[in-house]
Amino acid sequence: TACAVYYAAKEILSQNHNEDAVMVIAPSDHWISDKNSFIETLTRAAQWASKHDDIAILGVKPTRPETGFGYLHAPHKLQKLEDTHISPKVISSFIEKPKQKLAMSLSSSGEYFWNSGIYCVKARFLVSLIESRVPSLKTLWNKHNRNIDLIYKKIEHQISLEYAILQSLNRLICFNLHCGWDDIGVWHAIEVIAKELGVDYKENTNLQGEILPYESYGNIVDSEDNFIALLGVNNLIIVQSKGAILIADKKRSQDIKKLLDEIKKRRPDLI
Repeated sequence: TACAVYYAAKEILSQNHNEDAVMVIAPSDHWISDKNSFIETLTRAAQWASKHDDIAILGVKPTRPETGFGYLHAPHKLQKLEDTHISPKVISSFIEKPKQKLAMSLSSSGEYFWNSGIYCVKARFLVSLIESRVPSLKTLWNKHNRNIDLIYKKIEHQISLEYAILQSLNRLICFNLHCGWDDIGVWHAIEVIAKELGVDYKENTNLQGEILPYESYGNIVDSEDNFIALLGVNNLIIVQSKGAILIADKKRSQDIKKLLDEIKKRRPDLI
């Protein structure tokens, strides 16, 4: 994501004469229950970013130990913003995708927030941070005259914004989201928000297709066109699509990406 947001920021600056233009960086696979609360917090974070050379992050109080998220340690509040109940916090440390044992400790501590991956920052400030830490992106940008298609082909090592920038910054600001947020790119989140999504959730979560569970609990099933019968199995992810079947332990859901990489090598026609 570092290269993507860098090029977006460069485009913003090239088309906008305001050097203090603020950009919002947000993934597309998030669930927001209370949109008004989300907009209020996002607006406050953007206002902060417009007045400071900071990256303002929207943080979420953990509801479960999650190894697929980054964690923000933010024990100290700043003064409340004018005409609002919102008090931003200074982030003292950043931990990206911890192991299960550490995630359990962080999520129960009361001092850590999930990193939602939603950031507000001045485009100019972000460009300066990335160019100082990943100078190869600036070199490619200048060499290939903003030709995005060509530049992406030339990138040798993909690096996330979190690893490139956030973990090395001395100061980050956290705004606490109270809007029923979750990342639906994570399998466990489907169970959490099943009712709001209109998904059939009783003893198992059935995303689509017909299933018959017998003494089977806590499974997530997504079948395009096959009838799925379950007998005495628990906490599995079962997906049938395009003539292929995936069966995975829910505890290993973060490793599905690794499995997909192997499938691409052996059967690229299935991806």
